[in-house]
Amino acid sequence: LGVIDAPLDLLYSTEAVVVGLMTILLPYMVISIANTLAGLDQRYEEAAQALGAGPIRTFLHVTLPLSTPGIASGVLLVFLLTLSAYVTIALLGGPRSKLLVSLIYDSVVSFHWPRAAALAFVLLALALVLSGLILAVLRPARVQGSGR
Repeated sequence: LGVIDAPLDLLYSTEAVVVGLMTILLPYMVISIANTLAGLDQRYEEAAQALGAGPIRTFLHVTLPLSTPGIASGVLLVFLLTLSAYVTIALLGGPRSKLLVSLIYDSVVSFHWPRAAALAFVLLALALVLSGLILAVLRPARVQGSGR
């Protein structure tokens, strides 16, 4: 059609890795949040609206705080699955795209055991620290009750 002069580089780029991971992992996040929202008691929203809160205020002060367990579980699930997504990174990113899990795999295959162990420890520490940070920010344990 003559819209572009050269073919677009859609494969073997960071953008391809991001789009691929998002396509694969988005359902995990959506299911986690939808499951939490389905379990919320409608009386909370009705009470907020009866006390004069509009839809935005009801969402910000009632629905969002009550859905933090689902948000936290979805974010943790997606984050931890992203850290271990070697195949997606290798196929969509190509040989130029080197993320931490790819560096660990390359070190193991090339028999650089000390480097692989050090990188794996860094990956574990990163996963633990960021998981703790996610839980500290979202604080899903503050939501009490059965949700009935």
